[in-house]
Amino acid sequence: MKRGLLSLIIILFLSACQQRQSPGEKIPVASPEPAQVIDQPAAVVLDPAIASTTGDENYNGSIQQILASFHIPLISSSSGNLEFVKRNGDKVRIDLHPIRKQYDLILFDAENDPLPVNFKDLEKSASRYFPRNTPGKIARNAKQAIPEPVLQNIDSLIEVSKVPDSLRPGRQKTLVLPVPDTAKSFSHRDIPGIRWVEERIDTRSNLSVIFENDLITYANTDRYFTNGVTFRLQSAWISQMKLARLMIPYRHPSRSVYSLQLVQNMYTPRDTRIEPTFDNDRPYSSILVLGYSKQNIDANRKIKITNEAWFGYLGPYSPGAYLQTLVHKTFPTNDKPLGWESQIKTDVILNYNISLEKTLISRPGFEFSGTALARAGTLYTQGGAGFNMHAGRFESNGMQTLGPRKSAWQYYFFIHAEGYAVGYDATLQGGLLNRDNIFVLKAGDVRRLVGKADFGFRVSYKGTGIELAQHWLTSEFDGGLSHKWGRIQLIFNL
Repeated sequence: MKRGLLSLIIILFLSACQQRQSPGEKIPVASPEPAQVIDQPAAVVLDPAIASTTGDENYNGSIQQILASFHIPLISSSSGNLEFVKRNGDKVRIDLHPIRKQYDLILFDAENDPLPVNFKDLEKSASRYFPRNTPGKIARNAKQAIPEPVLQNIDSLIEVSKVPDSLRPGRQKTLVLPVPDTAKSFSHRDIPGIRWVEERIDTRSNLSVIFENDLITYANTDRYFTNGVTFRLQSAWISQMKLARLMIPYRHPSRSVYSLQLVQNMYTPRDTRIEPTFDNDRPYSSILVLGYSKQNIDANRKIKITNEAWFGYLGPYSPGAYLQTLVHKTFPTNDKPLGWESQIKTDVILNYNISLEKTLISRPGFEFSGTALARAGTLYTQGGAGFNMHAGRFESNGMQTLGPRKSAWQYYFFIHAEGYAVGYDATLQGGLLNRDNIFVLKAGDVRRLVGKADFGFRVSYKGTGIELAQHWLTSEFDGGLSHKWGRIQLIFNL
């Protein structure tokens, strides 16, 4: 009997020892529930059921009324954990189980750490955290909205995960997203540290054929810039070419037009009927250029920016001599031009051009804008400013080639004038690489300030139309004359 009782006591003792936790053993912990991610400015309601303790029957309505002036959404928490992602990449994780006992909401502006507040302090705290009078300005010290001792009590409940300094962006990164202008409004999920800019690409296509000649003028002057032919194609598929990488990005919402152009221009001395004198005159020269162009139109800022990259060559392989000789032989009243064998020798053309137009006055049927330009490369190095004026029926903000047309008919008069400083002009001074020329102008002979103006009229129906214009140019070199020529442009809607 005693032996059986002793055996029972030993069995009970050993069983108790097995159930007791050893000093070094860890208690298994349930896996934490997934955190609800908040990566935009918001106010998070921790427990809507707490409304019964506030004495306010319209609890959520009162919160929304207070937060309405701050333009931030109201979100109800659906998890026991919240993870707030700041724009600099830092992540702040908060365990809500103990927080719910002390606070009603958490404010988050995506710049500072999230701020727990009580309903009765919401208006005061939000005013400090989201300043009404200075949109976009964030309170430097968001913790001032609630007493410091209280914050110290919840520090142990907040876990902050910072991005390493090596990966932290110095400033917010802006990415341009090209979207066809026929697409619906684009909506994207905000990503910390990234600002999206939407660029609407004009999907319309048209072909322009431009013919310029000094015979097309009210005063026939067969000299200097004697002829030019340009083919320009506008289409959305051009934006997919690798040459688009050469264009300077515009980091604001805009619409864009992409185009390719082929340009052939020729220049002659004052009189092509006599042999060139190689003194105080323009040399024979000819260029052939392929241009890639991008035009951004910002209707909100009333700004139009055009970027162009030019590739080509100067010299005999651009068929200026052949074309002018052919034209003069075709018309019996013209004499064969003399002296093309002395034209500027072959050289490469690499040029980048940028122009800016800012609308200053915009009224129905009238528009006035200021312009600025810069050209740099082996063909031209220039910079200047001027103005544009339009009067008639046209798209506002100088967008004659953009946007849905308000009317099938477009017609207007225009005037453009500019003055520019000349650093280098290869059609006068020769190319930068090939200096083996019979005759070019010296740098001291080139006029450094030049004025240019043109006026004309355009009419079109459903994108197809014609433009007529007259150009005037001041003397480009010492002893030179001013010059006039005309332009005819045909536009075909494709």
